Amino acid sequence: MCSLSFLEVMATMASSFAIYFNKAAETTDPVERMKYTIVGSLGYFYFEKIFEKPLNPVLGETYEAYG
Repeated sequence: MCSLSFLEVMATMASSFAIYFNKAAETTDPVERMKYTIVGSLGYFYFEKIFEKPLNPVLGETYEAYG
């Protein structure tokens, strides 16, 4: 189990959208705009490097650190 909830994982993964999409909106070159859009979309997967199952607090799942 991952120590983050699913909502925290989704918010973290979506944090790079605004940066690249704002830059895409500022450029006038359509090729550069497409590059920023692709990078923003692929940047979503960088934060998805959590290979553990995220917690679902609706189901009552809690994180317990085992040491």
